[in-house]
Amino acid sequence: MQDSDYKFLLNAYKNGVVPAFVPENLCVGRQEETQEFERCFSNVQDGMSSVKWIIGEYGSGKTFMLNRLKTMALERDFVVAHIQIDKAFRFNNLEQMYYQIMHNLFVKTIKGRKSSFDDLFDIWIENLQTSPNKAQSAKEINTVITTLSRYNNAFARSFLTYIRARIQKNLSVSEAVAAWITGEKNIPTSLKKQFGIVGSVDKFNMMDFMKAFSNLIPLLGYGGFVVLVDELDLIIDERSDIRMTAYANLRQLIDLTSSNELCQTFFVMSTTPRLLENEEKGFSTYGALSQRLGRAIDPNRRNMGDLRQPAIWLSPLSHETFSDFAGEFIKLYKDTYSIDLKISTESLKNWVLLSYHKEGMDYKSLTFRDFSTKLLEILDIIQQNPKNNVFRSELTATEKNGQMVFKSGSISG
Repeated sequence: MQDSDYKFLLNAYKNGVVPAFVPENLCVGRQEETQEFERCFSNVQDGMSSVKWIIGEYGSGKTFMLNRLKTMALERDFVVAHIQIDKAFRFNNLEQMYYQIMHNLFVKTIKGRKSSFDDLFDIWIENLQTSPNKAQSAKEINTVITTLSRYNNAFARSFLTYIRARIQKNLSVSEAVAAWITGEKNIPTSLKKQFGIVGSVDKFNMMDFMKAFSNLIPLLGYGGFVVLVDELDLIIDERSDIRMTAYANLRQLIDLTSSNELCQTFFVMSTTPRLLENEEKGFSTYGALSQRLGRAIDPNRRNMGDLRQPAIWLSPLSHETFSDFAGEFIKLYKDTYSIDLKISTESLKNWVLLSYHKEGMDYKSLTFRDFSTKLLEILDIIQQNPKNNVFRSELTATEKNGQMVFKSGSISG
């Protein structure tokens, strides 16, 4: 990581949000989960598509885990789509879902920002243009178009036009075709006529477009396609008709992915337990969807130890894990700011616990987000006020009768 990366990361924590890039050394306490996702990524590269659910309470680290998975997937040279459920997008509209996916893409070669549709093909187009074997290049293009035609002829024809326009540097046509393929609606009719296409992406052809796009990705040399979906539980607050349509769309995506109709594709969706456990509005109201999660939705089985099941439940982090995180976080902080720490990492962790204890928060309910935000606050106070004695004494914390007992030692000089 560069110095600017550390600053962006610390700024995200300061504002109580999860950083977009999560370095491996901060992913403490989730080694088993990370290993399971590594297995899933390997399966995708071997041609196996799948769906995984990350279940946890607010602040338990779901978004942190998704961002870490994004980093891992990009390192493996996957194309990644990272989308979030919000007021404008509730998964009930297939056209909207496709649009969100196609406008939130990331690839390894474009660091620090979303990728455009053109970015995905830059290396491939360049190789076609510079290849001394034009016959081989033509054969490669033909293989791609033939494969895409199996799923949607309009997609295949428009993509062929897109390739030709890119090679010929016809910017107006390539931009129009890219916009059409990615779900844009307001494309001039005159431009559409140039590449022989009518209409647009809609609820009837959207899944065919998804199939074509997922099959295109490995043909371009990428490892596969990873789609990360955050805040899925917001669906439960919608009207019943919107909820049920969203559930039907999710069920369809699971079926298409599990049957490998979406080629080398891995969906990872995060939610709080209420989406799985609420009997009036949750998945249990749509039997076909709850059946696809099987017994994984039963909260009594969270600790059975089978991480290969569709749903992974994020358990609360232990105090030992908070200590490990504090140690790695302090190293990162020292790479960004000059700070003179007079106390141990363990004491800093205990100062975080004491701060929340004074606020009346039960230490057992402390979330990853709570801990990281308060730790950074304390480090900033120490760094900006080197003569302040508040955080200069060692602090121990022991549990007694279910309560934390804190004891301060001597102040360091």
